[in-house]
Amino acid sequence: MCVLMQVSNRGLGDTPLRSHACQTDRVGRDPRKRHATHAAGVAEFHIVGVGNNIAFLARLIKHPAFQQGTVDTTLIERDSEALLLIGAPAAPDVFFAAALWIVSIEQGGGSTGDKRSGDAHSPWSRADGWRLNGTLTRTLEFRDGERSVSVPVRYIPGGYRLDELSATIEARSADALTFTVGASG
Repeated sequence: MCVLMQVSNRGLGDTPLRSHACQTDRVGRDPRKRHATHAAGVAEFHIVGVGNNIAFLARLIKHPAFQQGTVDTTLIERDSEALLLIGAPAAPDVFFAAALWIVSIEQGGGSTGDKRSGDAHSPWSRADGWRLNGTLTRTLEFRDGERSVSVPVRYIPGGYRLDELSATIEARSADALTFTVGASG
């Protein structure tokens, strides 16, 4: 990518004292190579659970105007239906990630005992889904615009079943969750 940086010591609005020159793209000046490189880079990202514009960038790179180098400031407004996908439903992975995030938070605080009685071994404080005669199955409800999405969570030894897919939580920090959702079975 080519970036022009302007440096000024006179303050905002003043003419820059010097400009750093653009560096040539690593893929050269061939637009097909640039588009393929940009598309491959964007395709490597897979982010769920937080707002981002990766899908939009992927659609923009594939747009004919971008491919032909005829992009102007009205492109998004002119072709908003294809570029913005307003109202497109979220993928199931988003809701699986949200369900696992909730479960991981509950389990993170559920091993300290019953807070009301102070009993560290109280069965009422367990957040792992253990039940005397089976396992816990619950349904978490999420909203996607006007649509209601239900994710059944069944607690099983070593993990969970989400909508009949096996799932495990690998790690969780204050702002990140690593998980695996696998095949049914």
